[in-house]
Amino acid sequence: MSRRVYRNAAIHTGDSGNPLATALAVDGDHLLAVGGEAEVREAAGRGAELIDLDGADVLPGLYDAHIHTAQYAQSLGAVDLRGVRGLDEALSTVAAHAARLRPGAWLFGGRWNSNA
Repeated sequence: MSRRVYRNAAIHTGDSGNPLATALAVDGDHLLAVGGEAEVREAAGRGAELIDLDGADVLPGLYDAHIHTAQYAQSLGAVDLRGVRGLDEALSTVAAHAARLRPGAWLFGGRWNSNA
């Protein structure tokens, strides 16, 4: 694997005890060290490739764990067809939901199991 030291950066660690660092070392896709340049270079060892980030901001890897709020709010008032097991049950579930709506209101729904 290729060891690299990314240096001269504003690395936002997400660690409230040590929120900023200036360097990080990796070995392939494994993080070896984050901190000051001297300690990170020592952790990476001799021969690690040095990459100057020229003061760039570096953020931790983020994942998308969110909800679509408007769609979620809309789904709260929608007919939920997840549990239905056939057309007749789906139609009666939709009819019961529609009967609770005010006249002229839109009927939203879904989440059916197309395999059932």
